[in-house]
Amino acid sequence: MDSLSKNIFYNSLLMVFNISYPLITMSYVSRILGAENLGIINYSQSIVSFLLIFSFLGINTYGIREIAQIRERKEELENVFSELNIIKFCSSLIIFLSYILFLFFKYDFNDSVLIIFLITSLLLLFNIFNLDWFFSGIENYKVITLRNILVKILVFIGILFIVKEKNDVNIYCFLLVLGQISGNVWSYFYSKKYVSLKLKNLNFKRHFKGLKIFFVSSFIISIYTIVNGIILGIFSSPEEVAYFNRSRQIQLIGTTITGAVSTVLIPRISYYYKNNQKEYFSLLKKSLDYNYILSIPIMFGFIMLSKEINVFLGGNEFLPAANLLIILSPLVVIISIGTWGYYQIIIPMGMEKFGTTIQFIMAIVSMCLNFILIPTLESVGAVIGILVSETIGPFISFSLLKKYKNISVKLLTSSFFKYFLSSIMMSIVIYLIKFQKFGNTFTLLLSIFSGSIIYFFSLIILKEKLMLEILKNIFKILKIKRG
Repeated sequence: MDSLSKNIFYNSLLMVFNISYPLITMSYVSRILGAENLGIINYSQSIVSFLLIFSFLGINTYGIREIAQIRERKEELENVFSELNIIKFCSSLIIFLSYILFLFFKYDFNDSVLIIFLITSLLLLFNIFNLDWFFSGIENYKVITLRNILVKILVFIGILFIVKEKNDVNIYCFLLVLGQISGNVWSYFYSKKYVSLKLKNLNFKRHFKGLKIFFVSSFIISIYTIVNGIILGIFSSPEEVAYFNRSRQIQLIGTTITGAVSTVLIPRISYYYKNNQKEYFSLLKKSLDYNYILSIPIMFGFIMLSKEINVFLGGNEFLPAANLLIILSPLVVIISIGTWGYYQIIIPMGMEKFGTTIQFIMAIVSMCLNFILIPTLESVGAVIGILVSETIGPFISFSLLKKYKNISVKLLTSSFFKYFLSSIMMSIVIYLIKFQKFGNTFTLLLSIFSGSIIYFFSLIILKEKLMLEILKNIFKILKIKRG
């Protein structure tokens, strides 16, 4: 397996684990803590996630590009690493202290909710040590993937042994936070294998222009990806927040699986755009099929199994999240297309301002829909707002690229309809399994297993190029191992 394939594999594994991990833990704690307690935690996490945008200042995306461009020049690498790290240290500390002051001003010391907010605020402080952007820049996904998996497995074991009743909500919240901050601290110490933190002869000013663009972009994106959860928490109950967050997390698993390809390709596709246009367009087309081969069947799977997934993860109490997941399911495909266009066309071409304009339009639409729909429709209004705002983004983006930049983006690849047809075949099999009325868990597992086999077997029958190439690489690896 070549380095690019390894990067895609490890980054996919990492991103899926980071999002599926809370779902795995919730399948255990949902029945113990209940929707109300989980809703309070979800609400506090939404606020912290929004504040992390200000803490990062765009470094989590800008840093990947800058590190990737100079990773083979040790002295320059250490300079950029140190400059960005010190900037993030200052911003993280300022945001953390400001948030703590706000919490003590707003809540009474005896308020039980305050404890949860204080625990989650630790993520802001320990963001100082978050260096995933650096390891992504040097294309070392294996280390951070295996690190996160190991740390979080240990935390999950702790949850199984410690969280036993409803009153353990604070302990559960602390263990979740511990899993994230311990990984950040480990990253900081491991980074010394590659670079050293410098404090002299640094030039912070050269990053301000680039950071400003990426920060504004991150801030605008947060309006239609994070703020809806905060608004829902203001106008609705913790239970509604829990239902919304559960459906959103499940949808994000699918989005993350497909988006991993676009994220991993940022360093390499930026290089090809400047140095090899033929390879650039070849990789561009291939990566779109990578998105489709996964996103289309996942979308169909979520629609067909929304009830079974939510009952499996949280019991009958979380059944209201099933309809929310059905509404959100198309985003698995839509967001993957938007991510592909942004990271592989807009960023390599240096059109960040264009991308920010599109995101700003999406944010305005999202905010308007949130304040109109959430007060009356609650969680349903929140997911409708996300669906609409995320859908108009790629549509406007590709239309304007063609009109003003003369860049024609062909979204219907030669394999698109093969993925769609195979997904329909998969859905028919899942429907037949559900018709048998087995138990919920058995129906879910059998549907996933049988559906996956039917989907990929259908692609082989249809002689889909990417599927045949994947099989060829697998047989090659097996042949090498046997040899």
